[in-house]
Amino acid sequence: MDLFTKSLILKEKEEKTGKLLLPGLLTGIIPEDLTTLEHLDTIIIQDSKCSKITFPSNLQKLTKLKNIHIHQTLITEIPEELFSAISITNLCLGGNKIEHISENICNLKI
Repeated sequence: MDLFTKSLILKEKEEKTGKLLLPGLLTGIIPEDLTTLEHLDTIIIQDSKCSKITFPSNLQKLTKLKNIHIHQTLITEIPEELFSAISITNLCLGGNKIEHISENICNLKI
């Protein structure tokens, strides 16, 4: 488990800024703890060397989550878990190596 990512989630849980910045994500796996941040409206992942990012499967619990920015990573596909997050209205994927877009992208309200 990426302890740095877990510590950033805990910090946001205390501060409640609504924005979670995950720079240099190491493992590509975002812990289930993320779904305890019910106030969260923005997630920013940037400068990661991961070729795959996995969000918690119950991401739809974050009903205030509107914005996901994934910038400058090595991902080649949009994480499937994002398609179940019905509250997302802004998905930014600049600077990635996206090769395939799932037809499930139609589930998003972007």
